[in-house]
Amino acid sequence: MTTELTFPYSDKQTERCLDSLVHTICNLRRNGETIIVALQGGQGTGKTTLASYLVSTLSTKAYRVVSFSIDDFYTSFEDRRKLAAENPGNPYWIFWLVTH
Repeated sequence: MTTELTFPYSDKQTERCLDSLVHTICNLRRNGETIIVALQGGQGTGKTTLASYLVSTLSTKAYRVVSFSIDDFYTSFEDRRKLAAENPGNPYWIFWLVTH
């Protein structure tokens, strides 16, 4: 059974911003080339949510997409799972648990 992800973006946000971003990313790629898209922002600004949205959307367009977080380099998966369990009401950890 597959769980469909839902994202906190309105139709207006998707139409005005995200569709354009996805279109730009698709147009950057040339045959046989790899493109790298990096997201930068402060804690809690939605980087993980946006990355998950891009992975989901680009995957449906037959792109091979890989996403990773800088957290993967300094905090183990197990440590982050423990943090999520210790903070059950935190929206970041709720989303993190659903997407990992």
